Amino acid sequence: MDIGKIKKSYKENNIIGKRIKEARENRGWTQAKLTEKTDFEQSSISHYETGRRIPSAVNFIILSLVLGFSSDFLLGIRGNHVEIAKR
Repeated sequence: MDIGKIKKSYKENNIIGKRIKEARENRGWTQAKLTEKTDFEQSSISHYETGRRIPSAVNFIILSLVLGFSSDFLLGIRGNHVEIAKR
């Protein structure tokens, strides 16, 4: 397994950012609404969605929980929407 290739592929294809945006839009939320829900800076949300930054592990977990989608979906491991149970 070539970790460098995997990392490069995620960065070049912006898989995580595209999935965050897709999950946010699926909820009908703006970036401002996601900012409110996560307490992140709106610029961070924008940077995640455009691929300029990759969320830290903690921020990734927060995004997964707030958006209600599995980490597998947000990582691009599962192609289908897999919503996690709402608590």
